[in-house]
Amino acid sequence: MPLAALLVAATLALAAGCTTGKAAPPDLSLYPRILPETLFAFAWGGKASDPQAVEGVTVAFRPDGASRVFRLFACFPPERSCDTLEHFHDLDVGWRPMAGGVLGAFRLKHLASDYRVVVIAERPGEMATSPIVDVRPVSRPTRRVGNLLEFDVRQGEFLWHSAPDAALYVLTVDGGRTQPVAAGVATLRRSWLYPQLLGIVRHFHDPEAVRPLEPGEEYTVRLFGLDPDHWAEFVSEARLVP
Repeated sequence: MPLAALLVAATLALAAGCTTGKAAPPDLSLYPRILPETLFAFAWGGKASDPQAVEGVTVAFRPDGASRVFRLFACFPPERSCDTLEHFHDLDVGWRPMAGGVLGAFRLKHLASDYRVVVIAERPGEMATSPIVDVRPVSRPTRRVGNLLEFDVRQGEFLWHSAPDAALYVLTVDGGRTQPVAAGVATLRRSWLYPQLLGIVRHFHDPEAVRPLEPGEEYTVRLFGLDPDHWAEFVSEARLVP
């Protein structure tokens, strides 16, 4: 069910006085304006016992400067049907910047089952949400894959032609000492001509402020391959010195 429909259903349920028995779902009556599925979010992780999986679960999102508070809500099937927002409860976990601040990240410890999450941003007079993200550390743990990234120095282009198929790729670049860089994009392609936005689905940085990659500086580059529910099937990380 699209989240827009979930919000409508949750409003009706809250008006009827329904409760979940856990931490309360967001009180939608506090927000005159609701912006469903406007935040970009995705997740990855797996169990420590799996040597090929990424340990722990991380839910990443694009912070919005207009928002004051970001919260993470979760629903655990089959305990709940997870088809209305009232079934989601606040995990009450803090978040930290990642990839130089172009993304925020919630770090989670729950690895015993699959579940679903929604990131919520509170703004003056309104609430914005991400689409529902399926978190699958048990059924489909994220695989850590060797370096899939190439960089064409002359063109300034990132390439990942050997990467597994994905519904969407997320690439982040951060680092550098003299001129720090923090940039990130989501794309359907297997390349990114830095810092252009041609063919980019979403960008997570300020295009007007992005800096060039300097020769001799070191940068961290991360590539995530997402499924249609924004769960990362794989992640690859590399160090780049142009």
